[in-house]
Amino acid sequence: MNKWKTKIEIALSPGRVAALLYELCVKYGYCLPPAANRQLENNPPRTIDGFLDEVAKLEGMDPRDNRIELRAIVERYFAAEERPLEAAGPLDHTLVGERF
Repeated sequence: MNKWKTKIEIALSPGRVAALLYELCVKYGYCLPPAANRQLENNPPRTIDGFLDEVAKLEGMDPRDNRIELRAIVERYFAAEERPLEAAGPLDHTLVGERF
């Protein structure tokens, strides 16, 4: 079993949270208000399920919706926390300030 499918707690860095939220917005349409992004960057949930629940709640959705699709993306960021941010996936840094 993949260890990231368990309830392991990981403290995502603010930069990694920002990259994850950017990907969720640009690629998948889960775009949170800037205040919600800052809230998650400053105090991210420490589990994959907790992060998924919080994004869904802030998006105004049922946390059970689209769980499978989003879980793999969030898992990748939690699994990559020990690697450099660039290893988590591509991020166009020119657009980060203009995402909202």
